[in-house]
Amino acid sequence: MSKLTPAQQRHVLALHTAGEHTSGDVAELVGVSRATIQRVR
Repeated sequence: MSKLTPAQQRHVLALHTAGEHTSGDVAELVGVSRATIQRVR
């Protein structure tokens, strides 16, 4: 599992809170697990 940089974390939050992408979509986009995305939220 990769660790997200602060910039990636902000990007993940922006994508997810926009409501256009699921956690799975965002995870695939940045190359991490869905669980990692859930922790960032």
